[in-house]
Amino acid sequence: PDQRDRLIKFAGLPPVDVTVEIYNLVGERIRTLTKDKPEDSEVHWDVLTENGLPPASGVYIYRILSPGLSPKTGKLALFIDRERLRQF
Repeated sequence: PDQRDRLIKFAGLPPVDVTVEIYNLVGERIRTLTKDKPEDSEVHWDVLTENGLPPASGVYIYRILSPGLSPKTGKLALFIDRERLRQF
């Protein structure tokens, strides 16, 4: 990838199935990521919504869900350098 490629890694995940949900501050889920291989410890987000659009700069909430474990919730801030749409 080059410097303009966007990628966020959720690392250090447990060796079980994991779902990462990303929400905007209004509470709308904008993306769901899954890890279904126990040997993987990361989930990668290409910083696009479910519709393939880049999210706006701002604060987002993530939830990491895994069977048998307590959910982990956190915040992340995105600073998008260029607000460009590939599609409408």
